[in-house]
Amino acid sequence: MPESNSHIISGGFTGRIYSIDNTLPEKFLADLPNVNYEQTILAGWEYYSFTSNIPLNGNDERHYYNENYDGSPFLNELLCCRAIGHLLIFARGKRAYNYFLEHILNKDAIVLELKNCFISVDSFVKIGAKEKDYNLTSISAFYRGIGDSLKSVRFFGEDVANSDLFKNSIDELKIYRCGVKELSQVDEMISIGTDGSLYFKYEYQNLQKINNLFKFLKKGLLK
Repeated sequence: MPESNSHIISGGFTGRIYSIDNTLPEKFLADLPNVNYEQTILAGWEYYSFTSNIPLNGNDERHYYNENYDGSPFLNELLCCRAIGHLLIFARGKRAYNYFLEHILNKDAIVLELKNCFISVDSFVKIGAKEKDYNLTSISAFYRGIGDSLKSVRFFGEDVANSDLFKNSIDELKIYRCGVKELSQVDEMISIGTDGSLYFKYEYQNLQKINNLFKFLKKGLLK
């Protein structure tokens, strides 16, 4: 259970997965400059905030250009999930994540312990879809058909892997991103990319499901 319910977390979070050799302590991100620990949401999942001198979302931009702006820093949301051998870091939006990465994380010694982690999305879709542990809500892929000017395709649906159009073209696809949900779910749980990039719309009940997905991916699909 969360240590505090003082803030309602919501919205879309952008991030990525890293591999790491050492086990990180609780609240470790609070040691970084301009980062504050807020609460533990679930075992391994921690919620932080960090400040920036520039606005990183539309609401803050409107405030920034208002004549009444007093020059105070802007507050941004941050999530992380500590797991054995891996670390997931998210910020509220791509701009906030890139700012955190460039201006905070990359300037601290902790970044030397983090290694880029890649996800075998193509194998996950072509193997995992057959096992039917998950439904695929979206698929982005390069198309490799011979003599065809089509270079890339995107599929969207409640169960993309079960569509005839997808199954008939699967051998010509090199899949680099997909959206995932459990069989019992209605909405997408998380989107994963070959480069380790991640996106999810925060839902507390999905955090353990995301943990379970990455346990599944650890079976030869994380590099």
